[in-house]
Amino acid sequence: MCGREGWCVEANAMARDSDLHEVRCCSDVAISGWRKDDACGIWGQSKMNGRCYRQKTYEDAARICSSNGARLCTKTELESRCSVDSGCAFNYELIWSSTSGYTTNAPTKYPTNVPSITNEFLPPSSPISVDGVGSHWVVCGREGFCIEDNTMARDSDLHEVRCCSDIAIAGWRKNDACGIWGQSKFNGVCHAKKKFESAVAICYDNGGRLCTKSELEEKCSANTGCKFNEELMWSSTSGYPTNAPTKYAGNEFVPS
Repeated sequence: MCGREGWCVEANAMARDSDLHEVRCCSDVAISGWRKDDACGIWGQSKMNGRCYRQKTYEDAARICSSNGARLCTKTELESRCSVDSGCAFNYELIWSSTSGYTTNAPTKYPTNVPSITNEFLPPSSPISVDGVGSHWVVCGREGFCIEDNTMARDSDLHEVRCCSDIAIAGWRKNDACGIWGQSKFNGVCHAKKKFESAVAICYDNGGRLCTKSELEEKCSANTGCKFNEELMWSSTSGYPTNAPTKYAGNEFVPS
């Protein structure tokens, strides 16, 4: 995706994960020195520890962001200019996004006659480590419905799985406010008590991705089934276990 929509000489396109493109990162929580976009409610940065990251593969880009306590921006976030003007003259370059798909025109639903998406379009094979232990945010399926607080979880912990997609998939529920599609039940199966790595694979195998922390907080995948509104969902947002968790007002349980 163009670093700033309309500024690039190349058009937005699907790229193979082995291609080389520039890296900008997004964060759902404040990071010192990062630029906040109030319209998107996230923080963006191009220069990490004084360094710009050019011509990187997708796997390298994902690791760079995660090792800096952040994540790759989604296609929608880059199109919405959530990370523009964050340095390295990348407004004119194509930036890696976390949004997967096919290198041909993106279908509204992935073909059912293939066993799974090829490794070419999967995220890094193992979770990114933070201080030696992978950790990602888990967020209430519908804000205010859980008895537990949003928090950082180790990737080996067990939590529920809801997925998001930036493109239409048959049977998925679109949230017009977020502009994305969400789903909890795949081929009639609800996925409860899964490790982070399994959650990532479930979403990708069904043509989607894990929702970000912000998307879950904004209820982008709420009410998509499996009675998960009251459970903590895996998000794609990594960070440090010392990041303060979001607290619900009064911690009151609201039945669905």
